[in-house]
Amino acid sequence: MRITSPGSFLGLPLFELALGEAGPEPPLRSPARAWVAVGDIAIGPGLSIGGVAVGTLAFGGCAVGGVALGGCALGVLSLGGCSIGGWAMGGLALGLEAAKGGLAASFGFALGGIALGPHANTREAIAYFAKAPLWLVPPERWFAVFLPLTLLPLLASRRPPGGRSITPK
Repeated sequence: MRITSPGSFLGLPLFELALGEAGPEPPLRSPARAWVAVGDIAIGPGLSIGGVAVGTLAFGGCAVGGVALGGCALGVLSLGGCSIGGWAMGGLALGLEAAKGGLAASFGFALGGIALGPHANTREAIAYFAKAPLWLVPPERWFAVFLPLTLLPLLASRRPPGGRSITPK
């Protein structure tokens, strides 16, 4: 199923939804490419939501972007099970500037069950995270805010009563 907005900006559609159909031979999945891209694979300069998401704001199983939230997240600010970035928070957090999580490693500040770095589980690290407003939000609240966004592809793929697809002509 593919739904694309009629409007565009700088040559890209404003919105695109691209989901593969289930069946005995699923078709090849082409990515959703738009300012707001939602799909199995979502790529765009704005918001991307999908199994694999690449964008400024990326939410998905594997998320790559400026702000990345996902099972595996790679970004300037990354939040996820395994997160790598400038500032990282998650089960395994690897950050250039700062990392916070179960296992946190950073060249700067690290807080966690196991923390590695020059300022690992020190007073300096605690003070650093206390001053950074984003780090005051516990991870469970991040997931509560962004989990509904990651469920959009699932909700959009539901068929209407009668079993007909809502694919536009």
